[in-house]
Amino acid sequence: MVSVLGGPGGFRVAVDVRRGGRWDSLTGPGGREWLWSRPDPRRAGVTPGAAFVDVGGVEECFPTVVGEPDHGEVWALPWTGDAAEAAVETGDYRLSRRITAGERITVDYELRAKPGYPFVWAFHALLVPEPGLRVEVPHGHPARVWPYGGPGPLTGRWPRPAGTGRFDVLGPDDGGAAFCLLPGLASLRVTTGEAALRFGLESEHGPVGFGVWRNLGGYAWDGGPPYRSFGVEPMLGAVHDRSQAADGETAAVPASGRTTWRVVVEHG
Repeated sequence: MVSVLGGPGGFRVAVDVRRGGRWDSLTGPGGREWLWSRPDPRRAGVTPGAAFVDVGGVEECFPTVVGEPDHGEVWALPWTGDAAEAAVETGDYRLSRRITAGERITVDYELRAKPGYPFVWAFHALLVPEPGLRVEVPHGHPARVWPYGGPGPLTGRWPRPAGTGRFDVLGPDDGGAAFCLLPGLASLRVTTGEAALRFGLESEHGPVGFGVWRNLGGYAWDGGPPYRSFGVEPMLGAVHDRSQAADGETAAVPASGRTTWRVVVEHG
């Protein structure tokens, strides 16, 4: 069941707690829909450990983003609670989330697990992939890139890391797809026309960063015809595959057995 947080004049978020706590909609103060969607009836029938089904929106990716299982575990698990406060629990961890929507959106997370538990997390937000959309990141910021179907990671600098094309402006379809990770980045801004969103990430522990997914007709999750999609992903971790991480590249639960972080979404 989808429930809506927020009200007129501010942000509104539509959340489906039973389907991985996903966000189906994010509208700004002017009523603009920011999230891209790709309806697929297979999403409703996923079970724990199922292959990922890409329907857009925002998915919670934890304790990995790619690898096994793809996009993590919690997107395919039913969460308990309601749109404002929800949690998911397994034998290894308890991840809880509180959303406040008004003039801005704050999403507060708490993870409880054994000390040292390694994880990678992402707020996998797929935005409407309008041509000309811009991503504002300091020029020259270090970047790691994984081209879809190719070798990686490649290293370089924003906005044209490792010769993989521009990530700062969304161009026409070119048949390519790649994921760019910007380690150490704590905020970025997305603009399209006169509309803008700013994403921020605050964390007690673990390396922060942002992922940018650019799919210009080079990827389809189910092997079908490729399509166009674009994502901005606040992340914890310096890699997107927990199983491939070197020392210090994942986030880790501290000795207290508890860690917290926050995502902030603002207009302009």
